[in-house]
Amino acid sequence: MSIPPQSAVIQIDFSENYALQHQGEIQSAHWNQSQLTLFTVCVWMRKETTSVVFVSDDLDHDKTSVLVFINHLLGDLKKHSINQIDIFSDGHSSQFNNQYVLNCLPVLLEKA
Repeated sequence: MSIPPQSAVIQIDFSENYALQHQGEIQSAHWNQSQLTLFTVCVWMRKETTSVVFVSDDLDHDKTSVLVFINHLLGDLKKHSINQIDIFSDGHSSQFNNQYVLNCLPVLLEKA
C-alpha cells in the first residue's frame, strides 16, 4: 500500500468484550466474571505501522465511545505531523456510520 507523506490510514473496530478470569477460580466465580471493552486500531503511515488497543470498563459500543477513542487516537498522532487521515471500519451504523459521528469528526480533526 502506498501512502502519501504526512497521511495516515486508520482501521477501527470493536472487539468482543473480554471476560476477566482468575487463574484457578472457584466454580461460582465463573458465573460472576467482569468484562472489558476492547477497541482495536491499526494505523498505516508512510514509514510506520502501529497497532493500538483501547481498554475500557464501559461496555457500551456506541457512538459516544467511538468518539472518545478517536479523540485519544488523534492526540497520539499529533507527534507525526499528519495532515490527512482516512478512517474506515466495518460501517456498523449504531457505532461508526451515523450522523452524530460524522458531524463530530471535523471538530476532532481541528483539535488534532
